[in-house]
Amino acid sequence: MKPFRYVPSLVTSVVLLLAAGCASSNTLDSIAHKESVLAAAGFRVIPATTPDQLQQVQTLPAGQVTRLNRNGTDYYIFPDRTQKQLYVGQLAQYQDYLRRRDIERNAALDNAAAQESLQEARTDSSIQWNNAWGSWTGQ
Repeated sequence: MKPFRYVPSLVTSVVLLLAAGCASSNTLDSIAHKESVLAAAGFRVIPATTPDQLQQVQTLPAGQVTRLNRNGTDYYIFPDRTQKQLYVGQLAQYQDYLRRRDIERNAALDNAAAQESLQEARTDSSIQWNNAWGSWTGQ
């Protein structure tokens, strides 16, 4: 048995997994993507036109949803500094956003695992079939 037989397969799998992980996390974590998921979850887009709203856009943590309580009601706010607007939702919209985000992340992880399994199967299957069944040339 050759000790380094699986090294090329392992290296290929790791490279594919890292590439898929980087691509999916960059896509899923981009500001534009978060904004589209927030909108799909029912967040309202409010242009920042008043001085108070403009200040909120600048002072809220960039790329994060922040919970604020106003007049006894919790609001979840995501600032869009480039467009000078706020994505605003309540608990139901925020929970829907989290659910959608988790579904997308799980799908990305499943996709990366499937790609790794596929690559592993492509690399290993020829060795296993040839060892188990001999040559396909009919000899």
